[in-house]
Amino acid sequence: RVIRLLGHYYSERSNLNMTAALALYGQGDYVSFTEESANTNTISIEAWFRTGGGGGYIIGNGDANDIRITNGIVEARITDSVITTDLNSPSQLADNEWHHVVAVRNSTSAVLYIDGESVDTQGSLNSGTYAYSLAYIGQRGDGTDFLRAGLNGVALYASALTAGQVTTRYN
Repeated sequence: RVIRLLGHYYSERSNLNMTAALALYGQGDYVSFTEESANTNTISIEAWFRTGGGGGYIIGNGDANDIRITNGIVEARITDSVITTDLNSPSQLADNEWHHVVAVRNSTSAVLYIDGESVDTQGSLNSGTYAYSLAYIGQRGDGTDFLRAGLNGVALYASALTAGQVTTRYN
């Protein structure tokens, strides 16, 4: 099940040169949308991104279940209301190339995929459920850490994508 994202795009720039589905310039650019929650023990967060540097939140709610870039490293934070897990890319991805990122949490583990490959795994999550919501694309939920990047294909699933599904979506 895909969680439907209904929202509004905000920008402090009046004339944007769109080179992606969404171009964020790191200074007040973000997407805000109404939250549609699901009480589940599985989640998948997906996006295509391109950046040349800096950092910020690709998807953020300020608490957990988000993906951000810090010094070129992709970081995903997944929670189950008891245990918070941080997953990281092994190398910097601020190379002005498009990259596909997916953070997946199934009932007991979490996996970070970059460009179709598993790059970090955590296998000791609680099997309880978490009522998650998603509030912003391009910033943290508290209005900080704006992203400077191109984004495309941002999605939130109330299910855990399999490795095969991630590879198919990457290809």
